[in-house]
Amino acid sequence: MSWGWYSYDMDDPDNDYCAKTDIHDDGTVHRYEGTYGDFGIGHGHAVYGSMDDYLDGSEPDWVRSSYHPSSYGRAWEER
Repeated sequence: MSWGWYSYDMDDPDNDYCAKTDIHDDGTVHRYEGTYGDFGIGHGHAVYGSMDDYLDGSEPDWVRSSYHPSSYGRAWEER
């Protein structure tokens, strides 16, 4: 990973959205969304081929929903 950031909705304390975005050395963008906004419950994972794809709102090249059964209880190290 080259760099990344966390995102959350600080204007709405009732919104449970939380995500982490990583930009990898190969140019891919990896987006992890917390299950129900909580990485302790689990997380999804989406991969975009480039920053342009991510910023354009393109569909990810690969995705596992944060609500998929294999996302629940998933350790952070398992990404």
